[in-house]
Amino acid sequence: LHPAQVKEALAGTRAGTQTLQVESQDNLLVVSVEVTKDVFSDTVRNLDELKQEAEAELSARLGVSAEVRLREPGHG
Repeated sequence: LHPAQVKEALAGTRAGTQTLQVESQDNLLVVSVEVTKDVFSDTVRNLDELKQEAEAELSARLGVSAEVRLREPGHG
């Protein structure tokens, strides 16, 4: 799976407007989303929804299970 495919799949989501890093760890697709400060300061519920939305979109569009990790800008 190419990182560009992941970025394209997430383009219509809130995660798609953030900086993404895509890697494979132990046969698991891991997508780190560097969220902006205004998004990161949002409620835990909203952050969880962003994560779930991204994971669902990857499953629906690419047919893969992925772990989406949210991180602050500059950490990672």
